[in-house]
Amino acid sequence: MNHETHSSFAGLRAIDLGCGAGRLTIRMARYGVHVIAVDHSQLLLSQVERMAQEENLAVDCVNCDITEYPFCGKCDIVLFSFVVHLLQFDELSRICQLARDATRKGGTHVFAMFSDARFVAAINRSYRSDPNDVWHIERVAEFSARAMSGVEFPASVSVATVQPAPAFSEDDCRNHPTVQLTNRLVRWAADLSESQIGPNHAVNGSRR
Repeated sequence: MNHETHSSFAGLRAIDLGCGAGRLTIRMARYGVHVIAVDHSQLLLSQVERMAQEENLAVDCVNCDITEYPFCGKCDIVLFSFVVHLLQFDELSRICQLARDATRKGGTHVFAMFSDARFVAAINRSYRSDPNDVWHIERVAEFSARAMSGVEFPASVSVATVQPAPAFSEDDCRNHPTVQLTNRLVRWAADLSESQIGPNHAVNGSRR
């Protein structure tokens, strides 16, 4: 099957926590990203695995609760797509810490979630309290999301970025493949077009 690829994304490693049916897993993998798809549902993971095999994509499926995922090895992107509200605050804080420890310099964490002020505050607190002061977090998109009940709720995407090495210039940051892929993830997660998000909602990768 032919699919859109981007050579500069080849070699990136992403973890999709609570991947569900793999909508974002498969999209990332089509760009040449090696994706670790984590979910507690073996049924859903079987669907993800089948799609990845049909398109010969680099996807590894891990059947476990996201609170039990061991974060082995280093990654460039960690995606939390509508799973935050399923966690206890202490679990969320612990997982964010494990994800930070497993993320390479210049990496990002993407949180697509229902706009519950308590969880937004918990995530912001987790990253802004980093003792090394190398993480920057901001809300980059707002939209409406339909819950399984069919009711629409306000939702948002926040992105946490661990700053690259000081030798990187601002242009390097903007052109960094992780930042470029993160901007795509924001659009995909929000189901918004580029014009709806707008240039002010892009992740520039260089702000502190």
